[in-house]
Amino acid sequence: MTSLPLHPFGGAWPGPGGALRLQASALRLPQALQLSWTLASDGADLATLLRLPAPAMAPRRCDGLWQHTCVEAFVAAADREPYLEVNLSPAGDWNVYGLEGYRRGLAPLEALSALPARIEGQPRRLQLAVTLPLPQDLAAAPLLAVGLTAVLEDPAGGLSYWALHHPAAEADFHHRGGFTLLCPAADRGPH
Repeated sequence: MTSLPLHPFGGAWPGPGGALRLQASALRLPQALQLSWTLASDGADLATLLRLPAPAMAPRRCDGLWQHTCVEAFVAAADREPYLEVNLSPAGDWNVYGLEGYRRGLAPLEALSALPARIEGQPRRLQLAVTLPLPQDLAAAPLLAVGLTAVLEDPAGGLSYWALHHPAAEADFHHRGGFTLLCPAADRGPH
């Protein structure tokens, strides 16, 4: 699983302190997608550069996670309009939404009752990982198109938007041109 760099919209981290690096990856399994993000600082501790929520005692499904520091993934069959939006907070709170098309029909994916995450924090490094069970239509798709993204909140409350690719004049994670990571069907072994 190769980690790819995410880039802030506008080209540079607008927050305080030293440079931030953010990398993400996706690995397709037969019935799931392994997603991971690694955020690192070359200088100051992440807690001085970002607003990071305290770990949740019991992580739960939450709306509006994208309004603060949060990692996200957008997953679609390459040849179909519907897609999933995955949100994961460094606190462990999460949500997965299904959409019918570009920003249409947003609804929590009720078939998913939990999304256990692995979150490991050090002063200058934060790793988040989750295995997303794929709905049957996505698990059966020959090719998935994935957008890996993040929202980072600086200490003053300003938000920066990070993605593998920013295809529009404004930061827009839902824009299909940002779903640039292609994941073919996992090898199911000999038949």
